[in-house]
Amino acid sequence: MSTSSSAQFRALLTGIYRRVYEGNDQITLQFLMDNVFKGTDITAEELGRLCTVCEKVLRRAGFEDWDVTNFDAIMEQSPLTEEQRDVFSKFWRAHRAKIHSLLVDKSSWDNELVRFSWRIDLQTKSKTVAELDDPTAILEFAIAPPTSLQSSAASGEASEHVVRFEMDQRQLAHAVHEFNK
Repeated sequence: MSTSSSAQFRALLTGIYRRVYEGNDQITLQFLMDNVFKGTDITAEELGRLCTVCEKVLRRAGFEDWDVTNFDAIMEQSPLTEEQRDVFSKFWRAHRAKIHSLLVDKSSWDNELVRFSWRIDLQTKSKTVAELDDPTAILEFAIAPPTSLQSSAASGEASEHVVRFEMDQRQLAHAVHEFNK
């Protein structure tokens, strides 16, 4: 594969990435034929098969969050040439984190727990009772909409919602019991 065909393969991978992960519906097989592979002897059927192989690998690698070593090992079994595998491996290294982040964002549709903190307070004296040994758990949760919704919000303010509450020893024991079921 020459330098120009390496660049074409890289452009093909970029096109597949944009179509699959960024939702760009303008990148079709015909678009790739006209803009990336114009003047080459590749047929629409060959390009279609190549696109299918690359898209399947990219989807699976993104879904399973393959590390580079795993990606390279699995690519050894692919029908791609060694030079195409090298280009694909470099592409994966450059886009792995972004693909994983996009998939996580797309799969989050409900609020996310951003922060959780707790402490135990032990009250030892009171005006009415000389000595107390009554522990109280104080919990704080920070909840925010999914990352994708936060980034699309027009306001620059953080949209975290903080929930604080206290639990006495009996309530805490009940909560722990419910978690352990």
